Amino acid sequence: MKEQELKRALNASITGCQPSEHWKRQVLARTKEGKRMKKRLSLGLIVAIALLLITATALAATGTFEKLWQVWQDSFQRMNTTGEVDIMNEAEYEVFKQENDGVKDDWIVSTVPQNGDLDYDTAFAIARQAILDKFGTPEEELDAMGVYPNFFNTPYYEDDHEYYINEWDFYITPRRDVDIDEDHTYDPPGEYRVYIESPSGKVTLCNWYLDAFFPDYARRTWEAGKRDYVFSRAKGKQFFEQNEEDQAYFLALFEEAGYDAAEIIKTDEEKLASQELTLAFAEAGENLLYAGTAETAAVIRAMETVYGLTAEQLDRYCFILLSSPMPSKTRDYCCCFNYNVSEKLFDLVGDYEARAFSYISRLGLYMVCLDPDTLQPVKTVRADRSPAAEKADDETTLLGRRNWSKDDLPEFEALLSQLAAIDTAIQRNEMTKTEGENNYRAVMLRYGGDPNIYDPNAISSIKAN
Repeated sequence: MKEQELKRALNASITGCQPSEHWKRQVLARTKEGKRMKKRLSLGLIVAIALLLITATALAATGTFEKLWQVWQDSFQRMNTTGEVDIMNEAEYEVFKQENDGVKDDWIVSTVPQNGDLDYDTAFAIARQAILDKFGTPEEELDAMGVYPNFFNTPYYEDDHEYYINEWDFYITPRRDVDIDEDHTYDPPGEYRVYIESPSGKVTLCNWYLDAFFPDYARRTWEAGKRDYVFSRAKGKQFFEQNEEDQAYFLALFEEAGYDAAEIIKTDEEKLASQELTLAFAEAGENLLYAGTAETAAVIRAMETVYGLTAEQLDRYCFILLSSPMPSKTRDYCCCFNYNVSEKLFDLVGDYEARAFSYISRLGLYMVCLDPDTLQPVKTVRADRSPAAEKADDETTLLGRRNWSKDDLPEFEALLSQLAAIDTAIQRNEMTKTEGENNYRAVMLRYGGDPNIYDPNAISSIKAN
């Protein structure tokens, strides 16, 4: 009877702090052992002591949990971020172990430190100093970042012996207005991970994640890392996709780092050329060629007036029309052959005609810049396509020319007509597939195609440009 009363007392002791069954059994066992002693302790006193023990443990665990929770919430508020706070308090951890038959060796559980572990303030001071010592990060920049700590109780097994390593994990980042659990961009000034064993205080990892361009975690001084980042950012095409304010900022950093600003000042043609892959492989659904707006109509008129390419030709040649990803005071649109748009050809033309069709990309890339008020063209830009894989040695022949203009279109249409005739002959069983392949290669050679690709005896596979 008294055992049942004690169990009820324990179960009802503190709301939200349920002791483990193992702990209860220990208390009951000790109570039974006490019966063999002189009856100096009453049941009520035993229950009171048990409650005090539970209360003390709960307050210690809850206090630590609240501390970690508050650090997360403060960072959420300062940085306007969100994220999942997945920290188990002591009672939840005991229930977790019971429900899962212990903790598996490949599970890492976020919980709270216990007596003897490093407290949060001590662990954070170690993490902060490790970053300052290793990377020379400016203190004011580091202290302005959000701090997201976890304490992990990690089981390890060695020679059938289980042991635990307690470890603080600090994620320190300047990211704002994001869900911190989402993909990281590692924009400057970078972010940090620091792991600290508890209670020893040993730093097991201190990494600076500066940018995704660096496959290895940054292990360099702050100045060297910033210099590397600025160089890669300023030299890459994404430099011109930033707003003008950010471009000016990086340009200043570029010069401050000792580089010549002339290295990144590009012509309009070079800027447009840097967008080739973005435009050539953009999703077909983004195409504005059929949008029917006043702006797109102005762009199409400019393409015909300046470059002699009509709306019908842009459609026939699988061009895509997109807003320029490069910010500007004008309204800029880019236009070029697109591989995703060209997929519609597979149902409209034969195999051999489709193989040669992507050579139309040699018409190059175009940009039309409109006055935002009048929608009149302010500037037009054309950039050559990048060099193709195949050779182009004979500039007198169609396929020997790297870059085309509208004057090359009649010759290209004649090539397509001859290939379409081969497709039709095969469909009508007037020509075998082998004969069609040989005829196709012969036609491509007559138009100046690379012999290493189109010679009937060539080993190389057929590849359209």
